[in-house]
Amino acid sequence: MPVEPMILPALPLPRKKGALPAMMLRVLLALAPVAGLSVVVYGLPALSVILLSITGTVMAEVLVKWAVGNRQRLLDGSATISGILLALTLPPGLAPAWVLAGAFCGGLIGKQLFGGIGRNPLNPAMTGRLLLALFAGGAMERGLLQPFWWKSSSLLSWPGSGVTGHPSPAGIVGEASRLLGQALSGGVQSPLPRGWPSGSDPVAVVQHAQDLLDQFGPAGLIWPEYPGALGECSLLILLPGVALLLASRLVDWRMPLAALAAIAAGSLSAAGGPAETWVEAMLVVRGNAIVILLFIFAADPVTTPLTRLGKVIFGLLLGLLVAALLRFSDQAGALALALLCANLLTPWIDRITLSRGPRPVSA
Repeated sequence: MPVEPMILPALPLPRKKGALPAMMLRVLLALAPVAGLSVVVYGLPALSVILLSITGTVMAEVLVKWAVGNRQRLLDGSATISGILLALTLPPGLAPAWVLAGAFCGGLIGKQLFGGIGRNPLNPAMTGRLLLALFAGGAMERGLLQPFWWKSSSLLSWPGSGVTGHPSPAGIVGEASRLLGQALSGGVQSPLPRGWPSGSDPVAVVQHAQDLLDQFGPAGLIWPEYPGALGECSLLILLPGVALLLASRLVDWRMPLAALAAIAAGSLSAAGGPAETWVEAMLVVRGNAIVILLFIFAADPVTTPLTRLGKVIFGLLLGLLVAALLRFSDQAGALALALLCANLLTPWIDRITLSRGPRPVSA
């Protein structure tokens, strides 16, 4: 007897009427603490980034729905969540035009062109983040702000000259690790970057590199000490939202746990000399971003596998991609690329792990 094909409705498989808005509300509550703290840390520019990012994703949804004459699930909250998620990956001083363009293109290309929520193969927020990394890398660097820069003026003020353009912490870590490796191997290249010891004395280079790497201690995970994206302001403030998503089962604990195990395994494989130092420092610099990636972006039921086994496989693949890409790139866009690559593998993971027998369609 031939096996009947299994038919699934468009994700995210709502169980009852109103399930999707309720799901979006819980995600919004999980993101509220870190979004609020980012406004306290970076002032009015952070609020501007959040509002413009939401505006861009909502504009993409409204435009496409109006163009095709389909108002189904219009403004169900998913576009707002995508906008907030994208904003958390952006620097607070990013030019408003870039924020709006990245959010609009991310919502359009990553979601709406495929038919909206339930049909998009890519996470729209990460799509927008990757597009900005590709086309606005310089603007992203110039958009970094020193935490609490507004203390000299006002929380509601806008940064003036000399406030933006701080060096990227990830760039500092990558440069220090690279030169540390050269010094330990006896092949320091000159001239050295500005701010480094004059000449190419390996001992001086090693000492300066170690001093730079020592700046990025574990305290940076708890309280902002260096410039970063909005969502990287504090790991501590992320934990209540993570707990809410796990408790409400919007995030299956198997996926982030598998991803963390894969990241740890990838880090151990790179251990030894400056590589180990680089990995430790990068995990501190990108630690908050990794938590957001694994525990909050994992709340997206559309671009991640359906089965428990599939989520474990997805987590392992995502963790290995994160460990590999962070090892060879110090850019935050590497995290976006890792997630999007894993998203593209989701249909194949579902094909492997879903049973073939007949199953009632979810209502």
